[in-house]
Amino acid sequence: MSFTNLHRPQRRAGFTLLEIASMLLVVGILATLCMPLIGDFRARTESLKCRSNLAALGLGMNSYLEDHRSWPQIESAKTGDSLGASPLSSQAQVQAEQWIAALQGYGIAETVWHCPTVQKRIDRDGEKNAATKKRIDYLPTRFDMRPESPKQWPKHPWFVERGSLHPTGPNILFADGTVMSLSELAKNPQ
Repeated sequence: MSFTNLHRPQRRAGFTLLEIASMLLVVGILATLCMPLIGDFRARTESLKCRSNLAALGLGMNSYLEDHRSWPQIESAKTGDSLGASPLSSQAQVQAEQWIAALQGYGIAETVWHCPTVQKRIDRDGEKNAATKKRIDYLPTRFDMRPESPKQWPKHPWFVERGSLHPTGPNILFADGTVMSLSELAKNPQ
């Protein structure tokens, strides 16, 4: 047996307190840097889901137009502004029920009419009154009964998202099936 092995201090397995503190500091800095990215990712995901909803509404409306040869003649909820009544007003409730019923037979479920960002806010804020009411978060354009009117101009909006909750503004579905945000439309006017 050698005397050199007796005087050498034994190293224990594991981490020192300084190593653990350094690791936690690095993880904390990385988490702080990633938090805005996570929020941005969620917002983009919700906007993409919203665009998907609008695309589905476009497909359903195209099927409706093939069968009925005209745009649904549903009276708008009026309040004096161009965006219609508050989504929870009695007029807006009737309008929402009529639009949901008009496209329901074409594979458009009621949830397709709901923007995920609006739904998240309703759930977060605990608005029980809003959760039990019918609503449409995408406002339809009005057309006359002529069969060619809805498709006469390919870049005419069919549905416009109510409000401006997405980072790029409200999403818009056009007659040609294109879905764009308001900021995209401003950058690339058609």
